[in-house]
Amino acid sequence: MSNKNNHPDSPVVESTVVKASASKSTDNKSDSAKTETAVKKAKSTTATDMSNKESSSNKESASTTEANDKSPDSTTKKPASAAKKTSKTKAVAGQNRVAILGGNRIPFARSNGSYADVSNTDMLTAALDGLIERYNLQDEVLGEVVSGAVMKLSRDINLTREATLNTALNPHTPTYDISQACGTGLQATFASANKIALGLIDSAITGGVDTTSDAPIAIGDGLRKVLIKLGAAKDNKQRLKALMGLNPKDLIDSPQNGEPRTGLSMGDHQAITTLEWNISREAQDELAFNSHQNLARAYDEGFFDDLITPYKGLTRDNNLRPDTTLEKLAKLKPVFGKKNANPTMTAANSTPLTDGASCVLLGTDEWAKERGLKPLAYIVHQETAAVDFIGKSGTTRPNGTFLCRTAYA
Repeated sequence: MSNKNNHPDSPVVESTVVKASASKSTDNKSDSAKTETAVKKAKSTTATDMSNKESSSNKESASTTEANDKSPDSTTKKPASAAKKTSKTKAVAGQNRVAILGGNRIPFARSNGSYADVSNTDMLTAALDGLIERYNLQDEVLGEVVSGAVMKLSRDINLTREATLNTALNPHTPTYDISQACGTGLQATFASANKIALGLIDSAITGGVDTTSDAPIAIGDGLRKVLIKLGAAKDNKQRLKALMGLNPKDLIDSPQNGEPRTGLSMGDHQAITTLEWNISREAQDELAFNSHQNLARAYDEGFFDDLITPYKGLTRDNNLRPDTTLEKLAKLKPVFGKKNANPTMTAANSTPLTDGASCVLLGTDEWAKERGLKPLAYIVHQETAAVDFIGKSGTTRPNGTFLCRTAYA
């Protein structure tokens, strides 16, 4: 399964996941090709060794050796031991398969709702706790835990480490943070998957967390500069001069739901994409309606029973609206792209601001087998690309710039 976007204009964040059962035939072909390559290399090594021996022997044995080197039989028999040595270094050479063994998350909640009083660390801890309990990882030393958030407070500088220490994982498990707008969890997974494939580690937990309820509110840049000058002042005259530079407008730097270079929110950027790709209001409403129906059915049929840990009184995502109808959706007014010729994006067919956390367990086949875990799928490919949404490369669009593109799964 690949999430490659086939639109000719569209960069992607792409990854390919194959089911465990689908990878066996590919591995057999790959192993055969690697063995053939190893034998060829071994032949070259054997020929070099024979040549070195010839220089230290008498003429008669030298000519005999030379004759043997030209013989097809001798070149096919000698490399056997060298080929075995090559196969033993398979893991070190980066041949490990990266298995997806399981996952867990907490229910997603609307901003300033059920999770209004909890932090990124609290939510990530809850997601990790559920995964660790489900797969009996208590006191395990994993290869690493990698996670992160886009909106972080200064206290979250070591977010993943603090959250991991709150869990039952062995404290000797290495951790670090990573961050990419809208792609933190994917990039964390790519990073650990690469290490597992290279044989550097044999297991990992990766994930992501974000909250818009507990958003960072910092002091304004003007106030910050005044405080720095105040701290460097050597007398009252310099202190007074520093304070005189304070502007009340600079006291607080409030978070904004907008891209700093364009000033547009993600919704307004998506409205540009929607307009240029000519996606109708009806199509967007239908997609939103089907999403609610599918999510409700998935909960009712038990799909999420082993994927979600209840948190703060929630057992389901509270963005879910199973009772909505296409008629209700059609009555809502657009909230994004209102300056466009034909705005179509409403509060119902757009993504709401949400708080939540999730994580996934990765490992080698050997690591999984030792713990009785069955691989669900394998990560076999990854690719990341960027969009020039400010027109720096000289390309312009009639309706404006795209902040991001769709990724197909």
